[in-house]
Amino acid sequence: MVAYSVALGGRVGSWAVVAGVLIGLCAPLARATTCREGPTASPDTCSLPVGLGNFQGYYQCNSAVEIARPGTKAELADIVQQYSLVKGVGVGHSWWQEQFCAGENSSAVGIVLTELSNTRALIESPTYPVNVAPDFPIQVHEENDTVTVQAGVTQRILVDYLAAHTTAKAPQGYTLPAFAWYVDQTVGGAVATGTHGSTMHYGSLSSQAIRIQMVLANGTAQDFTPQSAPHLWRAAQISVGRLGVITELDFEIIPQQLLTRTLDNLTFSEYQSWLTSIQNTYKAALQSGDPSQISAALKPLDRTQLFWYPPLDEVWRFDYNSTDMPEEYVPEIILAAAQEPTVPAAGPSPPAGPVVSAQAVGGRRHLMQASAPVLAPGVFAQAPTPELGPRPLYIAAPAQSLEMLYSAFIKGYFYNGTFPERQAILSENEFMNTYTSNNDPYDQYEVSVPIEIVGDCMAKVGRAVAAENLGDGFLVPPLIRFVNGEGAYLSMSNGGPRAYFNIEDHISKSSGVENTKFQRVMSILVSECSGRLHWGKAGWPRYNGCFDGAKAYPDTWCHFGCAVQELDPGGKFRSLSDVWSWSARNSAGDSVPLSSCCGPNGFSTHCSCAPRVGCSA
Repeated sequence: MVAYSVALGGRVGSWAVVAGVLIGLCAPLARATTCREGPTASPDTCSLPVGLGNFQGYYQCNSAVEIARPGTKAELADIVQQYSLVKGVGVGHSWWQEQFCAGENSSAVGIVLTELSNTRALIESPTYPVNVAPDFPIQVHEENDTVTVQAGVTQRILVDYLAAHTTAKAPQGYTLPAFAWYVDQTVGGAVATGTHGSTMHYGSLSSQAIRIQMVLANGTAQDFTPQSAPHLWRAAQISVGRLGVITELDFEIIPQQLLTRTLDNLTFSEYQSWLTSIQNTYKAALQSGDPSQISAALKPLDRTQLFWYPPLDEVWRFDYNSTDMPEEYVPEIILAAAQEPTVPAAGPSPPAGPVVSAQAVGGRRHLMQASAPVLAPGVFAQAPTPELGPRPLYIAAPAQSLEMLYSAFIKGYFYNGTFPERQAILSENEFMNTYTSNNDPYDQYEVSVPIEIVGDCMAKVGRAVAAENLGDGFLVPPLIRFVNGEGAYLSMSNGGPRAYFNIEDHISKSSGVENTKFQRVMSILVSECSGRLHWGKAGWPRYNGCFDGAKAYPDTWCHFGCAVQELDPGGKFRSLSDVWSWSARNSAGDSVPLSSCCGPNGFSTHCSCAPRVGCSA
């Protein structure tokens, strides 16, 4: 690995730095780790499952908050009942401390979903049998093209298992219709936050789920489906952990098909013109009201992924083609309106194994027998875990040099060709994840922008990048994808299809100073492009201080509030975040309790969802 010994005050030759980073990229990744992202994808400094922090050791909860590693669902339910404040957690792919942490003292607990005994066994040693025991954490149901999966299983393990599940009905195996770029997140966390791939047909993983099982505040398990309770389903689809602890999910699956992947190299100007053309065509199609025109307008965005290299004035566009791909791309802005609720005036498992704790040794974490005291069955005090810490050598070279290195390195993975879907759709591999996690402290942001203005938005961003030399704020390329409109109350694309900009700050944590050029681009996306922030990533509360859900989600925020009133009236799952605030007015315009406006189908049409009060940024 790279030896990071260069002080920030002194610079070395940029290509010497690049060579050093390249040596690090090629170094072996031998290590021991307690992380649960999988045997070949886990970073060294993750806090979980022994401490409450993210995968690089940042954004840690107060040390007094307790951590639970239940071995069974029954034990998990008991823990939920026992504590006043609860949060379900996975592998720590999070950058929002207030939302991640259940509370600030020992009345709060974070429950680690990867530690259920059958889930943990699969994560530590992934296997892909077609015929499995009843308690295996992944169960394929070919008769109805669905899969049942435990919430703590990572997306990578799930999609790899499905691809290996070859049968007469699916000779190339199965896949999720649209999976994410980052696949080392738990499926429960992915659904809770609306994690997504790029699709104008299938939506995020939250839209691909067809059943979500949660443990509620009273310790009971409840299944949510679109048929059983449409209102609560739309709340559960993206719940941000606010309604309960997700324990199990069913997803639709499809037989794998062959996809042809094509890479086009564009300048930023060409990319912006392409988006503007799609924007204008889509706006005209919406005005026509013709579903076939809307489908045709959105088709160029389906499955498309883009990597933008700001310092290089270069954009890579990846497109995918197959004769089996769906043709209808109707945005959920139409379907969601039709779904608006009408309310008049809710085999034996392997042993759990020894509990582990973490100890920092030379900046790495090694397995130890447990030393943390057991506070209750399955509950422990947190073990101290280190942060990754600054990596000044990584940022010593100019951004242009590092982006040239990055593009040269990953282009070897991203070649044109025809592949089974699991290989064709680009996702971060284990090597890329582990190297970045171990050597490059960063914050990840994501902003969604309506397709109706995305071209105009990119024109604003492009002008600012050129005039203010903002490309120097980016050491890795932003990833741009597209998601159709969704009906989930808290979906970033509720109300219509959006472009999703995943952008990362790889400078500030190593430099110790704010990456102002990066934040300038973020500010444009949020403030000038009607941007919505991802529910699990960075940017909160900076860009959403005194968050007003009634403004950000005007048609659905109070519907979600009604689901909270029904499922968690005592606020057990509220976390440290202050975003969970609702105000309502009756038909006379008087302020009334939200509960007076809630019914079995959600927020009453006789009330209005009022702006947030009593908060100043």
